Amino acid sequence: AFWVYLPLVAEAAGQADQAVSGAISLALAGQVAGGLAAIALSRRVHPVAAFVGCTGALGVTIVAMTASDSAPLLTAAAFIFNAAWMFAPPFQLPLLMALDPEHRAALYISPAQLGGMAAGPALAAAALDSLGAGGPVTVALALLAAGLLLFGFALLAARRRSLTVPLAGEAVR
Repeated sequence: AFWVYLPLVAEAAGQADQAVSGAISLALAGQVAGGLAAIALSRRVHPVAAFVGCTGALGVTIVAMTASDSAPLLTAAAFIFNAAWMFAPPFQLPLLMALDPEHRAALYISPAQLGGMAAGPALAAAALDSLGAGGPVTVALALLAAGLLLFGFALLAARRRSLTVPLAGEAVR
């Protein structure tokens, strides 16, 4: 919900066009770094920690990118945002499979991700109309909070059923 509107939101925070363009360019390297880090750490980082940590990093970096006119802060936050964005997905499937012992929900992970990539910007566009440049920020932070809340409910339900969440590289029972 946020990334599409970064130029508009950063401009509203006082960022120059050149700073935004540079931050976006470097942020693409963050995607590569995040994906490579996920590969390297998949057997060492627990999926719950990856999900919660990445969600927190996304929230903090969104606030950082919109609360200051500092170009270095924008660039660093954009890099971290994209690294977290690409670090999280490899950990989603093991989480989903552990939370759904029959593994039926795993079939819907790609459609859910694609639906989120379409619905988030659409909600942000609606918020942009009513709240201005702060609308996409509000929507993005609200969606991150809702995701954490739903994830917490899923973990509580799994705990009641005595399910455990394996590491990303481990076999799921």
